[in-house]
Amino acid sequence: MTQYFEWPEEIRHLSEAQVEQLYQRYLGGEKKAGLIAEFGLPTTLNSVLEVLPPMVSADLTCPYCDLPMWMRRPARGAPVSRYVYNCASCAHRYYASDPIARREVRRRERCNCGKCAKVRQQQIAVKAERDRLEQSARYNPFTPSVSDPDNHQLFCRECDSPNIDASMDKMILRTVCYDCSTISKFRAFEELPD
Repeated sequence: MTQYFEWPEEIRHLSEAQVEQLYQRYLGGEKKAGLIAEFGLPTTLNSVLEVLPPMVSADLTCPYCDLPMWMRRPARGAPVSRYVYNCASCAHRYYASDPIARREVRRRERCNCGKCAKVRQQQIAVKAERDRLEQSARYNPFTPSVSDPDNHQLFCRECDSPNIDASMDKMILRTVCYDCSTISKFRAFEELPD
């Protein structure tokens, strides 16, 4: 733990085991004055938590840096939904909460580090491309020729016939296939009833 955070001057005389004992006794409800006197802390402290080093998680690591995550030591009675783990190197955050309270604070629990924001942007771009392809397949029954992409001739998706008529009236595209008699109307990617 000391390899990631420098301990304050007030507790440098204590070992890691003593620091943990001090914290557990603080959580147990012992008075601040008794703890300060027993562990040789300055009497000017407002809270024992001020001088305690952060807790480094033994099993939680940053997915980007592969370094351990840390969090400030929670005060007595702090809810689990407020536990926030931070990466020791980058700005990545992990919110630990119980499953019952998780639904209520899900929006707040989103990490805003640069790497997580980049991943979210990539997910949004993939979803937008998937939605665009789905809309194109659903609302455009006529496709350009595959053999010649520069050729803008339309083919009917029902029968693959190039024998169609397309007319534009205002913002409505009306297509008629002469082989299978398919009639379609489109307005800004919406199919209109015949």
